Amino acid sequence: MQIDISKVEQKLTLLALSAGFENVEAYVTEQIHAMANERVPDELLKLTPEQMAASVAQIKSGMAEFEAGGGYDLEEVMRSIADKHGFAIPQ
Repeated sequence: MQIDISKVEQKLTLLALSAGFENVEAYVTEQIHAMANERVPDELLKLTPEQMAASVAQIKSGMAEFEAGGGYDLEEVMRSIADKHGFAIPQ
């Protein structure tokens, strides 16, 4: 099987190295093995084809937004939540 990772190779390389893998191939192989062995939640098995298609469309839309630079900075979100609830986040 061939997987085209050219669009995300730099990101995968950083993830692989930070996770202690020697290369992207070893990292991706481990991730695929983990996904293949993960139990499918019962709720997913109950989805109609229309519901599954709608869910996949939402995921694709979210990924497109993310890849286009959309989304929120994690630190800003955490700071906002802390401020809202009166928590202090150490600097």
